[in-house]
Amino acid sequence: MKKNTVYILLVLVLVVIAVVLLLNNKKTTLKKELRDFAIADTSVVDKIFLVDKENNKVELTRKDGIWKVNKKFTARKDAVDVLLETLANMQVRYPVPKSSHNTVVKRMSTQSTKVEVYSKGNLLKTYFVGGPTQDHVGTYMLLNGSDVPMVVFTPGFNGYLTPRFFTSEIDWRDNTIFKYNYPDIYSITCEHPREPEKSFKITRLGPNNFSIIRLIDNTPIKNYDPIAVKTYFSYFKRISFDHFLTQIPEKKKDSILHSTPVYVFTVEDINHNKRTIKTFLKAPEKNPKKAEFEANYPKYDVDNMYGYIPGGTYLLMVQYFVFDPLIREPNDFISKGENTSKHS
Repeated sequence: MKKNTVYILLVLVLVVIAVVLLLNNKKTTLKKELRDFAIADTSVVDKIFLVDKENNKVELTRKDGIWKVNKKFTARKDAVDVLLETLANMQVRYPVPKSSHNTVVKRMSTQSTKVEVYSKGNLLKTYFVGGPTQDHVGTYMLLNGSDVPMVVFTPGFNGYLTPRFFTSEIDWRDNTIFKYNYPDIYSITCEHPREPEKSFKITRLGPNNFSIIRLIDNTPIKNYDPIAVKTYFSYFKRISFDHFLTQIPEKKKDSILHSTPVYVFTVEDINHNKRTIKTFLKAPEKNPKKAEFEANYPKYDVDNMYGYIPGGTYLLMVQYFVFDPLIREPNDFISKGENTSKHS
């Protein structure tokens, strides 16, 4: 009898605990639509609109698999991919506690980015993306229609998500200069304005047939190596600049553009569309704390050059590391064994 009483009491205790947990869960569980931040299938997303509190706006649109920024420029693939991955994997860690609710809401009212996600003209989600939590491993976000901010994260990422929702048009723009597959290239011109004897033009006449002309006197190179030429063409598959130089004063920019370029590269495709970049020598960055060593500074930056695409608004920062494979001269294409002055 005593044993049965113990069992009955134990069952009653477990029932009470279960009821308490159930009631507590009902009080704290949020509506699914207020915590369901992720978009399961981002392949259907074809438009993302971002606007911050300073009214900086960016509209990303996808058409035929290509993302555009404000319908004007090709978007950076890496940045779009990260944004889509974020939209797909965002999870709620916990709702903002009541003790800090007002502070977070007040901060988001002045420092947040509104994000609208569309598919075929239909609005899928609207978020307000705020700043980081104190430990910088969560991000304050608010779903449209909710008054409860959430702390959101993506599994496997130890940081906050705010920087992925930036609203600077120029930072969304693709940094590709040349992007050509071998069959799409008709000709490549490499000019050395400071050393014109090194300038040349290669024209593709057939699968293994090329014309290489020394531009200084228009003389052809007949004993060229087709493999060397094909290899050179392959270098133009993906050439990018480092970043836009938006802070250079107009006077300095004009001075740079009126100086003699160090290299000029032009690619003409099979439809006879041309793409050109001019590069200019750049003074090295000097450290004012080491002024006593300024005499030993190189005259020009050994890592970077200025770049300019004719018709563009900004100067570009380009790296020698990226452009070195493109910097060639006619002797580099002469068949092995016949070149007595090989470019190093």
